[in-house]
Amino acid sequence: MERSEFPGRPALAQVSRRLRRLAEHACWTHEVDGEGLSLIDAVERARPGDTLLLTGPFFQEAFIAEKPLRIVGAAAAPGCAGGRATLFQQRPPVVLAQARVLFRNLVLHTGAQRDDTSIAVMGPECQYLRFEGCRLLGATGLALPASKAPSARLELHDCELANVKSGCSALQVATGLLVMRRCLVRNSSIGIEIGRE
Repeated sequence: MERSEFPGRPALAQVSRRLRRLAEHACWTHEVDGEGLSLIDAVERARPGDTLLLTGPFFQEAFIAEKPLRIVGAAAAPGCAGGRATLFQQRPPVVLAQARVLFRNLVLHTGAQRDDTSIAVMGPECQYLRFEGCRLLGATGLALPASKAPSARLELHDCELANVKSGCSALQVATGLLVMRRCLVRNSSIGIEIGRE
């Protein structure tokens, strides 16, 4: 029987092949500053499970999230209020989620009031939306409409919903499951509305 000069080489090559296969579908973090890479382009390029780290203070782009993503405001972003990047759209919605999306440390803001939509819309394929440390401001609130499946889930953790006027609800849940922890609803015509639309 021949002895190999490097007995550990076949085992090392096998481990290397395994690591290479795992890295092919790894989740990545992409920095989005709004100048070199726009938010819309970053959402399109990202793979399912990726994290988009928003390092710019202000984004005025409505976008569609068609794959599971984490969208996070960078805590050290210059010009950000309390480490939160602002997603602004004059006419809602600011985002249409077609898959599971986590929003963390962001301000979602809209200027126009609309009763027929939400500041963040859960599309037909989306059954889960989560906000952590976010502020949802402006004339249009957040809604989980009756058209969603009863299994739809909306989670808000350490969030603030404010400044929804003109008879609209800051948060309206007609179906599904709502989970709220340590949240504040203030300065709105109607705070939280539960039940059919």
